[in-house]
Amino acid sequence: MDYVRISLMTPRAGQSHEATRLLSQIIALCSQQRGFRGGMIVGGRPGAGRVIGRMTVWDDRASADRVSGTEHMLALRSQLMQLVDADSHTEYALDAVTLSAEPGGSPALTPSEAVRIAEGFVREPRRIAS
Repeated sequence: MDYVRISLMTPRAGQSHEATRLLSQIIALCSQQRGFRGGMIVGGRPGAGRVIGRMTVWDDRASADRVSGTEHMLALRSQLMQLVDADSHTEYALDAVTLSAEPGGSPALTPSEAVRIAEGFVREPRRIAS
């Protein structure tokens, strides 16, 4: 079963570009780790209260946990936290099922198989302490 981490935050005024740069570095670090499947930066439209963040997909939770405690990751996250509103940073961890092997490819599961599997693991997202 795949594992997804989502981290959302609101940059302080004038810090959006630098926060996005650090998010890119975090994804680059993750992409070099065993078990990393993919990642992306997410964000709303520019303006007041803009939310940005990252989403990473892993083979499993252990793969994600391995990188999260490294000195390099902790240093990048520390820098990032200085650029965002303190109360805005939220992280979520979710189990996931891949339905398609490739974008535009044939589904790896039929819709009924996907529903059966999803019913077995879907639950509320688990918030990770920041």
